[in-house]
Amino acid sequence: VGDIDALAEPVLTEERVIVGTMEGYLYALQLKGGNVQQRIAWNFRTEGSVNTQVAVDEGRVYFGANGGSVYCLDEATGRKIWQTRMTTVEPGARKHFSTPMVVDGKVYVGAANRRFYCLDAQTGDVLWEYEVEDWIRSRPVVTAEGVYAATVNGKLYCFSKTGKLQWIKVVSPHPIYADLTAAGDRLLLTDS
Repeated sequence: VGDIDALAEPVLTEERVIVGTMEGYLYALQLKGGNVQQRIAWNFRTEGSVNTQVAVDEGRVYFGANGGSVYCLDEATGRKIWQTRMTTVEPGARKHFSTPMVVDGKVYVGAANRRFYCLDAQTGDVLWEYEVEDWIRSRPVVTAEGVYAATVNGKLYCFSKTGKLQWIKVVSPHPIYADLTAAGDRLLLTDS
């Protein structure tokens, strides 16, 4: 696709691979097809670097860019469905937003501005947000018990799905950068 720098991990769908660049583009490449020029299904220009993985759900692509916005695009065409600009941006962050988690019509995403957001997946409206003590770099996770987010200062936050803080626990003296994952009632996190 040219001379690009990519920090974001690519995401495979049935027909495409989707990856962001430090130059502020999101590319969708065809997995099948003709020559190299035909491999680019679409690209979308954002207002900042796209340095984290996207989330794909029901034909939509969700991601944040370092310019301070979370986007939703149509997976097939790259057309912008919505863009939500956050009020504050951490200019020193290499990755301002975490990888989003999309569950039950809601987009959960953490940010380097020390906020955890819940957005409506259809409209991009902020349903709730919570200010935490440090940057959130890891992808959040949702279980039957709640919504979990980990911060760079080693704390794990548990929220109700309506945004009420359930509890905070120091789980490590080291930063948590890796994405959270869950299976059933068990949560796995890795510190640095």
